Amino acid sequence: MKLVIPGALAVLPAAALITVASATIATAAPQADPLVDATATIKSTTFTAELEEGAPFTASLSVVDNLTGYEGDGSSECAVVSKDDSGMLSQCVAILRLENGEVHISGLVSDDVSTPKKGAVIGGTGDYKDITGEAEITVTDDVTINFTVPGSEGAEPAEEPAEEPAEEPVDEPVVDEPVVDEPVVDEPVVDEEIPAVDQPDVETPEVPDAPESGTVVGPTGR
Repeated sequence: MKLVIPGALAVLPAAALITVASATIATAAPQADPLVDATATIKSTTFTAELEEGAPFTASLSVVDNLTGYEGDGSSECAVVSKDDSGMLSQCVAILRLENGEVHISGLVSDDVSTPKKGAVIGGTGDYKDITGEAEITVTDDVTINFTVPGSEGAEPAEEPAEEPAEEPVDEPVVDEPVVDEPVVDEPVVDEEIPAVDQPDVETPEVPDAPESGTVVGPTGR
């Protein structure tokens, strides 16, 4: 994946940058498809050649994902680490916002075109949340930078595990369980005798004869 770290472009002559880019292309070894390949263009920046050591500067970026064609955006935040007759060295963190997430790259950027430009991929979001590795930084002109994070050399797509043949059901042998005759136990018959209960003799009282018709029986017996 090519990653562009903006902010240090203004200190590099355009012709020298193009020479570095061409040399990189000519000597690059064959590699697997890059994980990220993006081109960033500086829309605005606070960088000036008069910045002194410790001075910060930022840049706003427009970003094109060269793998998908998606047009995103990004930013870079830098600080001048050193400045002398040999040139300027800046520490930068660039954020590239692509369609399916962000890629964050950090590195030291110098204006010495004889040294290769490298950056560390320090993380990301979305589809890039687990991305790591080293970013190649190629400056093509005063406002355009390519950031590339290569894939592993010789990497091949992971093969899907072969499907294991379905196991055929195994008929388990039927085991006849022996029939056990339970012994019949004769329970003893118990005769329960109900004791006789003597009922007392009850005398029935005699009922007097009813009086003849026409006789009035009063309390006096008359």
